[in-house]
Amino acid sequence: MEIIIRAYSNEDLADLEKIRNDVDLQYSLLVNPKPNTRQRVLEWIEKKTADSDSVFFVISNEKNDTIGYVQAVSINTLNKNCYVGMVLGKEWRGKGIFKPAISLVEKYLLNTYNLKKFIAEILESNSDSINAFRNNGYTLSGTMKEHFYYKSKFHNVCIYEKLL
Repeated sequence: MEIIIRAYSNEDLADLEKIRNDVDLQYSLLVNPKPNTRQRVLEWIEKKTADSDSVFFVISNEKNDTIGYVQAVSINTLNKNCYVGMVLGKEWRGKGIFKPAISLVEKYLLNTYNLKKFIAEILESNSDSINAFRNNGYTLSGTMKEHFYYKSKFHNVCIYEKLL
């Protein structure tokens, strides 16, 4: 399967709305979920794509299916680093999509911004994400203890980094 990262289009809205309303997924992304109407999701996308220090791509395949999204935030061109994150729809997980998608966004960030370091913050309990980042050259640089609160308790957040 060919993986593509591309700009958002209106055809992606229904799939992104579904992802944004997956409560457990939103918690795993270190956000406190809120109900998202289609309009709220559209406003979120507009904000993400308008931020001058971030990039937002939809992940799709050769059939143009909306698989998920990948983003880089807090792009720091002076220090040559940023935070990266990826979300895949439930039906697309475990299908070998992470590696080509993260590689595409890393190449884009290297070529466009000359970035040298990528950072990912991941819940310590999110073994699937930790394994995906580890398998793609990210190493654990530290753990923020009891940093994120959900499901009535505090959770540790791991910081993974990749240096080019």
